Amino acid sequence: MARTTKPAMTTTPNEVTPEEIDRHYTFRKVAKFRKVSFEQFKADMLGCGFNLPDAVMKEAYDAIKLPVRATAGSAGYDFFSPIPSR
Repeated sequence: MARTTKPAMTTTPNEVTPEEIDRHYTFRKVAKFRKVSFEQFKADMLGCGFNLPDAVMKEAYDAIKLPVRATAGSAGYDFFSPIPSR
């Protein structure tokens, strides 16, 4: 069996190169959010037992806010519900 050699390390095990920092710690956009159509929203609301007039459903649909990050470096997104909690 042929023996292979490892390339020489340019840094010690605890050092991090600038390229590694750029590659691992640069925040990338990983999600893109879109609203469903009003027809889909209405069908899903009715399917969940929300039997509301069309005008009320349209108002809730128009008030939907898409998920956002609280800050540029946030790990996650803030989600908002179009339905008030009790």
